[in-house]
Amino acid sequence: MGSYKSCPLKEWVEAVKEVELAKSNANKMSNILGVHHKHTLLKLELLVSCTVLPLLIKGFKGIEGDGFDYLWAYDKLMGMWTELSSTAMSSMTEEIKAIAAEAPARKAATDDCLGVFAADPTSVIAEEYAHFAEHELVQVLYEASSIDGINASLLDDYWSWGDGAERPGRVHGKFKKFVCKKKGLVSIKWPDATTCKTERLFGLDADEKTYMLQPEFDMQLEDFDGGTAAPIPVGIYDTFHLARANLRDVKVLTARAKRAMAPVTAYFQDRILVKRAGQVSRMKAARYFNPLHIKAEPATTADIDALAQFSMVRHPRVSIHYAKLIDELDLYNKLASDIKPLEARQVTKRNRNGVETKVDTFNIREWWLGVQSRLPATFEMLRVMLLHCPSSAAVERLFSILSDTFTCDQRRAYGDYVELSMKLQYNSRTR
Repeated sequence: MGSYKSCPLKEWVEAVKEVELAKSNANKMSNILGVHHKHTLLKLELLVSCTVLPLLIKGFKGIEGDGFDYLWAYDKLMGMWTELSSTAMSSMTEEIKAIAAEAPARKAATDDCLGVFAADPTSVIAEEYAHFAEHELVQVLYEASSIDGINASLLDDYWSWGDGAERPGRVHGKFKKFVCKKKGLVSIKWPDATTCKTERLFGLDADEKTYMLQPEFDMQLEDFDGGTAAPIPVGIYDTFHLARANLRDVKVLTARAKRAMAPVTAYFQDRILVKRAGQVSRMKAARYFNPLHIKAEPATTADIDALAQFSMVRHPRVSIHYAKLIDELDLYNKLASDIKPLEARQVTKRNRNGVETKVDTFNIREWWLGVQSRLPATFEMLRVMLLHCPSSAAVERLFSILSDTFTCDQRRAYGDYVELSMKLQYNSRTR
């Protein structure tokens, strides 16, 4: 990522200021970069953008065509979703560590404290106990609007028992309130006690004082008296890391990176996986006509039934071919299995930059033309399926060519001339 002084963005801003281009905005950007913690956050956001954008471009470019692109559109979408929802964060791990290493040191002790809780935004945990903010039980208790009535239990080793005293194994108590959130002091009512007692949730080993969250006491939250289930600790909340100001903590920067990615994954899930679930399901069914998919996962009658999602199969001229798919199923699986494996199909080619890459030589169009006579019904269904477009990109591209070619002074051009021009230009650009 480079240091602050060697940041390319810093150099770019200084160059813009020298030529007095966008002087006001350049000064604002320079001020932002001059604040070290803002500079760190800006680098983190740039990292997220540079990670997410290539994934989106790669995924959507794979489904922006027409024809055969529809047959693998589902795999492209699901691959993009997997990368966005899981592998994208893991791919940024080393870069996040580098940003954290270059982040400015803390300016004050409270910078590393847990600054905000849902219940009490003003509460903080003292610096020496700050690491306890990551404990799941601490997060549950501090997040609650009130701890009054929350039951807890500990192993009886928490107390000193007299010789011969009967030890119950676990002792249950009921929380009443926080005495001091900063130091983790709570008021709790123990069995057979007439008054509440102040106990320590957490502490330091150097204090040589017992506290409830010591691992050997196995503190647990129990059900409420009315039978309602106890608050469930769900692990480390990213929300709590977002509230911390120590940008040298990798967990804090990771939480901020997840927050920056959240709108992307939420949009993808809502607009594509939920609102367009029907379209996605039809894309999945269309994989039946991709022989490479059938080679990996042989087709079944269930795959043929899934094609019924397309209203076209009920058309009289299409339904007669759809009904014959089952008769050609075994032969289709056999022909697909005979396709050479990927290693045998790949050849090494050099691009314009001199970089050698392996290219798959399988041509799906030629394969289908070669098996047309042996799979006549499946081939006819394929022709109908190729009328679908995975996205509107192909249509938008055609309209762009049309508007660029025929301007307002050519509105009287013959329709067949316009059609021929569009076909020639579109096919020469995209084929």
